[in-house]
Order: sequence, then structure tokens, then C-alpha cells
Amino acid sequence: MNRVASSDIRIAFKHLRSSTLSENGKCRTLYSLPKELDYEFGKNKERGLQKIADHMLEFVGPIDRVFLTLDQRASQIKAEDKVFVVALDGKTKEEKKEISNQFKDKAGEYRVFHNGYKEIVAIYDTKLYLQHYLAILAHEMAHHVLAEHKINPPGALNNEIFTDLTAIYLGFGILLCKGYEGGAAFDGGLGYIDRSTVYSATASWFALNQCKVTDILNNFHFIEPERYELLFGVLWRKLFICGV
Repeated sequence: MNRVASSDIRIAFKHLRSSTLSENGKCRTLYSLPKELDYEFGKNKERGLQKIADHMLEFVGPIDRVFLTLDQRASQIKAEDKVFVVALDGKTKEEKKEISNQFKDKAGEYRVFHNGYKEIVAIYDTKLYLQHYLAILAHEMAHHVLAEHKINPPGALNNEIFTDLTAIYLGFGILLCKGYEGGAAFDGGLGYIDRSTVYSATASWFALNQCKVTDILNNFHFIEPERYELLFGVLWRKLFICGV
């Protein structure tokens, strides 16, 4: 996980505000998942996540629909496997071979095909819960938004880090705060930025949109006691500086 400097967060948000995203007022509100979609996920993960993806699209749109696929095979492929090869002398021998596995180090991927079909592929893993899938969806949806608006990272900012920051800018910051704890399937956690950066960028989002302090507190009711100092130490400084 990467810790991102506050100056880079400001550069990313300024870059996004000057883009075509600034024309969409919906991006200035905080995303909230309807209860019925939580229920849909419980009934059928893939169908439920597609409905959640559609709801996210309504929130950030109008842009083309993106389709969601849960790939169970990706979670079962090992990074290294045994294969049998025939040598020049005709003898068969056993070797270990690195398997090409695009999900070895990540939980999802955004794909665009030559015919215009757009897809989010998320790894299927029973160790991942709805909060993790929401964070994965938020990140991949940010990829989709950036591609549709043809927005590239500013300067030398890493593309994946910029995508995480874009997800927060779009209003998915709370989803990342909850979901980037990771789970048993990903020991190092999800995402490309560390938790302190998620909190800092989300605090910047609240300050940027001049949110009321009471609204901010209500949205962070889930934070563990030991996280309060990390979040609010950053938040109060940003609110004070911005005069909110």
C-alpha cells in the first residue's frame, strides 16, 4: 500500500475539478447503497453486484453501462504449478512453471474490448464480504469513469493511485474506508493506497464540498476508536484551513 502526500491529493482533486467531471453535480454528494441492493447481493452475488454497479453508474453518470463478472477460476489458480514437459531426448520431466494469473495480486480488473463492450471482472472469494466488493467496484468504476471522460493522471502520479483518489472524489470514500481493510483473502488489504491516505483524501473531499461537521461525524460512525485520531486529526486541520 502506498501513502500519498497531501500535496498529491490536492493535485489529483484539482485535476479532476478542472475536467469534464466537474460538470456532474452528482459527484459532489456521498454515495449511499440502498438496503434492497444489500439484500440482492445476499441472494445472488453476481446479479446483486451488477445491480449495484448499475446504481453506481446512475450516481456518477451519464456514461455507458459496464457489465460485471465474478471470476471464480481466478481465485483458484495458483501462482506456481507443476507441469510436465518433453525434453529433446524424448524423456518426460516435471517442472515448476509460473502461471499467468492476472488476479494474483489484485481483486478486480476493468476491461474494454474492441467492439466497445466494457466489463468489470472481480475475483470470487468466499473470504470477501460485501464491504470488500463495494470497494473493488468503486475502484473499477473509477477506471470506467476516467476512461469514458478520457482523463489521464496529472504529472507523474501513478495511474492506480490516481484511480483510488478518483473513486474518493466521485463520492465513494466511505466505501474505501470500510472495504480497504481487506480480509483473509488479501492479507495486505485491498487497493493501492493505505488507510491513512484513504482517510486523508476522504477528509479532503468533505472539506472540498463544504460538508457540515455533523454530517461528517454521522458518516464515520463505523470507525474503530483507535482510528479516530488518524481520521479526525487530519479532518480538523483540513476543515480549519478551508474555513468550513
